[in-house]
Amino acid sequence: MLTRRFLFPAMHTQLVRGALVALIAGFIVQMTSQPAIASTASSQVIATIVAKCLLSLPNSDMLLSLWGLPAKLTLLAPALDHAVRKTAHFTEYAALGFVLVAWLRHTRRFERHAYWMALTAGALFAGSDEWHQTFVPGRSGQLSDVLLDTTGCLFGILVYYCFKVFFVAIQKKRASAQKRKSSGISVQPVA
Repeated sequence: MLTRRFLFPAMHTQLVRGALVALIAGFIVQMTSQPAIASTASSQVIATIVAKCLLSLPNSDMLLSLWGLPAKLTLLAPALDHAVRKTAHFTEYAALGFVLVAWLRHTRRFERHAYWMALTAGALFAGSDEWHQTFVPGRSGQLSDVLLDTTGCLFGILVYYCFKVFFVAIQKKRASAQKRKSSGISVQPVA
């Protein structure tokens, strides 16, 4: 008889976590495999959307002048292109760091050193990805991007850690309340 989950539930979720790691890593490789012309076109589309959003804000002229940015769409979008590219690097690797540490933390062999292993794997992947870009027409590999990617990976790992601490605290609080409830001890608020 077939069951919904064909493996043990823990194994099932590990497969999902591993698939997410592979999916995000594949997405990163696919994005860096684009020639410079295609990559520039993609980032310009996003920069234009961000520029339109910024220009729609109240007092956008004053806000943009404070940041030293032009208040005209045709000038603002190209000015934001570099920031869009670097934000994409950071965000992709933050997602990778998050799912990588989640996967490693729930692998018995690696759970004790999952955070360091995730950071090391993220840094090595960032370095290999930048090296890979040197073979793509119009693209180059930069050490600054490896550092930015590694920082993004570290951020994703820290976000995972904060979620873990938060949810463990909630579980302890619930368990403590359940224990008090089952033992018949009630806590009365002090007036």
